[in-house]
Amino acid sequence: MKRFGLALIIFFWLFISASVDGQKEIGTESLQIFEERIGQYEQIMDRYFRQNPVTTAQNTYKSAVDKYNARVQAIHARRNHRKSEIDKKKKSLEKLEKQIGKYDAQLAKKSKNQFIGRRNALVKQYNRQLKQLENKITQFNEWNKQTNQNIDADKAKLGKINTGLALEIKHYSDWLRLNKDAEFWVDLNRTFLNLHRKRRAGNNNLLLNKQIQKIRNLRKELGTYAINQAKSQKNGLVIISGIICRKEEFHFIVDTGANFVSLTPEMVEVLGLKERLGEVTALGLAAGKTASGQKIVYPYLSVLGMEEQDVSGIAIPEKRVGIDGLLGRSFLKRFVVCFDYEQGPKIQLTPKKP
Repeated sequence: MKRFGLALIIFFWLFISASVDGQKEIGTESLQIFEERIGQYEQIMDRYFRQNPVTTAQNTYKSAVDKYNARVQAIHARRNHRKSEIDKKKKSLEKLEKQIGKYDAQLAKKSKNQFIGRRNALVKQYNRQLKQLENKITQFNEWNKQTNQNIDADKAKLGKINTGLALEIKHYSDWLRLNKDAEFWVDLNRTFLNLHRKRRAGNNNLLLNKQIQKIRNLRKELGTYAINQAKSQKNGLVIISGIICRKEEFHFIVDTGANFVSLTPEMVEVLGLKERLGEVTALGLAAGKTASGQKIVYPYLSVLGMEEQDVSGIAIPEKRVGIDGLLGRSFLKRFVVCFDYEQGPKIQLTPKKP
């Protein structure tokens, strides 16, 4: 059985450790520290993103209940079988008692040696079977007592698992409520940026490149997670991947109400475009909302195989897990955009005719 309480403490420590380490200066960290942190990320991914923690806990409890019920049913079947054997022994003794009684009745009328011998043989057989029955009853009572103790112990284990399930649900709810998922996403991207900084500082080696690829894979996995989350909800979000500068993949929310294509400042620096950041401007969003960030022009942006050059953008933070920014009108206005909500939701881009 899983020990939920211990698991909660371990993973909470891992997440806090990862978040705190992410604040360190890049120059103070060795590749070994990055390797350990990536291992922590993998464990957090296993716990919170690759499976639903609550569903996992519920399945664990259900499995334990099923095993308990199967064991109880097997015990009942075995108990009934042993009772049946005892009942057969009792009936056999009752039959012998009747036979002995018949001989006693005959001997009371007239003594015959042949009747005495037969009666005594039956009495010996009766006594032997009575002893066997007494032993069976004693064994059954001892077995029944031990079995009941085992069932009570199993019930107690189920109670602990059920308590763990309640703690798991509360922990996961608190984790989401406190935006720990968003903090994890931000920390993951910060580590991605720090690894790129290290490579640009001249630390280009095989291990570093492998670490960058591992983070890139985790980001892609979380992008897929975001897409699946959007599909499971009725909020109309369309999430799509795009490639900027022909080298990094990002996931965007398609937002026809946004003026520009937005990307987080960390990812702008990952692309090596930090020096292109310009003046601060406002980004118009859907429902009349705005956000401010620095202007930038993306040299190349490819979505669904459609590549455009010099796409106006803006650098603003994005904390929704798996999402790097918004795919706004500065890119979308160059196409005829068709949304399909019956099979997705999906988006289709058709180049405008000259």
